[in-house]
Amino acid sequence: MAQMPADGEGPGRVESLRPAGAPIDGQAFLQREGGPLSEVQLKPRLTPTQEAGMKLALWVGIVILMVIGFVCVDWVCTIPPRPALGATRDIIDNYKDLRSAATDDASKLFTLVVLTSLLPVFTAILGYIFGSKQAAKDDPGAEQ
Repeated sequence: MAQMPADGEGPGRVESLRPAGAPIDGQAFLQREGGPLSEVQLKPRLTPTQEAGMKLALWVGIVILMVIGFVCVDWVCTIPPRPALGATRDIIDNYKDLRSAATDDASKLFTLVVLTSLLPVFTAILGYIFGSKQAAKDDPGAEQ
């Protein structure tokens, strides 16, 4: 019968990148991986105007979601109940007309509030934020 290797021996052995018992030192790691800490490149921060634009875009997005939720709830509350199984042709035609009217009202409300009012404002804000970020990358000497 073959013997199993002891822990730490054999082909399944995992070697540590640091000496046993050595503390993890962030400064030493950064120096080993590409230079001192002062050379580490951080993500560029947004300017105060861009941060305000992001907050405004967040709130406009929240308002859009709230309006969508309101339109959905309004639509669910206004659709008529389904007719019974033994309903006549006239009752079914009336049901289709009422359901179509409720759906049209919700669709018109969504189009009026979200698509023609809030969505253009939202995209303009985001266009400004990302456009000003791109302009800052293209011309690093310009102040914003």
